[in-house]
Amino acid sequence: MRVETSGMRTQVAALLAAALQPSLFSEVVVRDGIASLRHLVDKPVKYQEAPDLFCLDLFQFTDVDRLAHLASPAVLRDEK
Repeated sequence: MRVETSGMRTQVAALLAAALQPSLFSEVVVRDGIASLRHLVDKPVKYQEAPDLFCLDLFQFTDVDRLAHLASPAVLRDEK
């Protein structure tokens, strides 16, 4: 199965799902995603724009690249 996302919120949700069940997806396609959860602080993103990403200590323990690695063998594709 292939999952396609649009935006940082669905990107992280799909990567978390793929990391928890690596054999579920063959491909994760990301549109308008972020390279790192650090984006939340660097931009800065308002809490109301992505409350689900402001999970306590999420960035301290993982990041987008680590989730993508855990999602293996699913192929991560970034589309613009």
